Amino acid sequence: MITGLRRDLIADRWVPFVYSIDIVAVNLVGADLRAQVRQYNDESGAPLIDMPLVASAANGVRFLGVNIVGPRIVSSIQLQIDQPTMAALPAASDAGCDVDLVWDLIVTPANDLPGRWLFGTFTVRAGATHNG
Repeated sequence: MITGLRRDLIADRWVPFVYSIDIVAVNLVGADLRAQVRQYNDESGAPLIDMPLVASAANGVRFLGVNIVGPRIVSSIQLQIDQPTMAALPAASDAGCDVDLVWDLIVTPANDLPGRWLFGTFTVRAGATHNG
């Protein structure tokens, strides 16, 4: 069982969010990956953003592949959120301020139990230029 690591993310409101993560010493071929963004931890109901495992540039977690780097195996993944989804996230109660949400990544390796591998705040930075 892997103990989750904290990784706080910062995303700009009016543009797409793309974030790459390399996971060292783990082969994620055949794993199920799912990330979600919510207003607060343990919030029930539908998430603000649901990011299932995807094969294309859709909103979700994309498995990019496995490489050998020196003596270690490295699995690469990418979180992807499109511009309309970023723009639709709740704004802070004070106009022009950033808003702090939460996120996590659940990984279910092939033939193993799921675990929360990454978690943290998901800060949406306010911006001036609307893209769309």
